[in-house]
Amino acid sequence: MDRRNFIVGTGIAAAGVALAPALTIPSVQAAAPQRTKQAPGYYRTKVGSIEIVSLSDGGMTLGDELMLKTDPATLAAAKEKYYIKAGKEFPAYVNGYVINTGKKVTLVDTGAKGFAPTLGNLLSNLNESGISSEQVDEVVLTHAHPDHTNGLLNDAGARAFARAKLRLSEDELNFWFSDEQMSKYPDKKMMFDLARKNLGPYKEAGQIETFKLGADLGGGIHSLSLPGHTPGHSGFRISDGKEQFLIWADLVHVPAVQFEHPDASIAFDIDPDTARATRNKIFAEVAADRLRVAGMHLAFPGIGHVAKSGSGYAFVPQMWETSV
Repeated sequence: MDRRNFIVGTGIAAAGVALAPALTIPSVQAAAPQRTKQAPGYYRTKVGSIEIVSLSDGGMTLGDELMLKTDPATLAAAKEKYYIKAGKEFPAYVNGYVINTGKKVTLVDTGAKGFAPTLGNLLSNLNESGISSEQVDEVVLTHAHPDHTNGLLNDAGARAFARAKLRLSEDELNFWFSDEQMSKYPDKKMMFDLARKNLGPYKEAGQIETFKLGADLGGGIHSLSLPGHTPGHSGFRISDGKEQFLIWADLVHVPAVQFEHPDASIAFDIDPDTARATRNKIFAEVAADRLRVAGMHLAFPGIGHVAKSGSGYAFVPQMWETSV
């Protein structure tokens, strides 16, 4: 049917409706209560035959004062570009990831339970995805900050993953349990205290296994040194055949700013200069290699590509897959 005949046809139909007797349709008047929660936060994708499950722990906000090596005009322009109202803080996200080979289940990071009412959903989303905490063979930590380790303990302060092996880099474990290092960073004492609290029960149980940065962890998982944010900050490259995927942990905290301005860093970095150099290096590599990446502080599900854009970069979220 061409456009003219369609218009004529709809006109006839409209006239027919006008000639029909009026019908009274009663209003239902059954108000549905509004809900504040989203659907369960999990998303699956594949790297070859390996299944990756993105898990949302929830969200929070980060204030302008936490951004380093930038300026108010740059931050204001970023908010304008991303439709964030002036005066509002930048939205922030916390994600974790499951690497499931079919033979072994590895959970990467455990979320920020207890930080805010909007956080602490990772374990429930893990269960919603069809994986129980008892099915987790190992928990691998990118680093020991509390927004990555608070989920290690249950409400009673006991190990939430009592049967899983806990793995993190040797450099990371040694740093947070060193009194000498803690004395060098008095402004980060709370971070040291929380790292020891969250990791302590696993350490006492002999449940922790460390690895050297760059080590092959098995099951298609290779650790990658991403220093700066913390001394033992680790990324994980997942490989199966020709397909590869990089979980880069905390390389980016504020996507609206740091892709376009990679030199902008966050106050949580132990060594901001090294963190900037690491971010610039990895951005250049993954953009050139067209490598898919995942980040703990990217908008859920936190998976996509990095593309060169002007003097900086842009993040291109992965197109939603209806099945895997």
